[in-house]
Amino acid sequence: AELHYSPFKVLALGGTPAQQKRYADRWARRFFDAGSARLWSAADDRTSRGERIRIAYLSSDFYEHATTYLISELIEQHDRSRFEVIAYSYGMSPKGAAGERIAMAFDRFVDIAPMPNAAAARAIHADGVDILIDLKGYTKDSRCDILAWRPAPVQVNYLGYPGTLGDGLADYIIADRVIAPMTDQPYFSERIVQLPHCYQPNDTKRPISAPPSRAACGLPDGAFVFCSFNNSYK
Repeated sequence: AELHYSPFKVLALGGTPAQQKRYADRWARRFFDAGSARLWSAADDRTSRGERIRIAYLSSDFYEHATTYLISELIEQHDRSRFEVIAYSYGMSPKGAAGERIAMAFDRFVDIAPMPNAAAARAIHADGVDILIDLKGYTKDSRCDILAWRPAPVQVNYLGYPGTLGDGLADYIIADRVIAPMTDQPYFSERIVQLPHCYQPNDTKRPISAPPSRAACGLPDGAFVFCSFNNSYK
């Protein structure tokens, strides 16, 4: 029998896409078994009222973190005539230049860190969020169980965890043809939405340091160097 490993660990251990989806489905089912009740219903629909679409981003990484470095300009670029953009944060306070910038980029910045998952989901639902985008997935400090309460009519898996969250949690995953080719659709509970070039945004305003010389890094001048800027288990 298969053990109940976190889907994130299964990604590192390998296995087939079918196995990865099976673990994710099983992991997601735990949230529903814990009693999560669907909050959103068709009676909550706001789209016919002519209001701006309310997009919310859920994460613990709105501070000096890689996610914030990537998405700051993305948040700033939202068309405010069409969209209201909210952050639901359950991590560190947005301190430092990157944290202050990301906090200012949103129309509202809501701290849900002290709230239990059910209360956080009710707060998101009460705010009338139309599209809830989870930026964490099953990475460290994940609170995907908030999604199990279905606080929004459309729920999206994006950026932090480019694998499936499992049955019932998200409707779409934003990816690209490398991260999630359409031939892999059977292995995602979410419907794959591919961006045309790369799923990962970046910040054109972030200064780039001058590169060190090869000699300073102890590297030969005439060799091809393979690099990987992440944890070695990846």
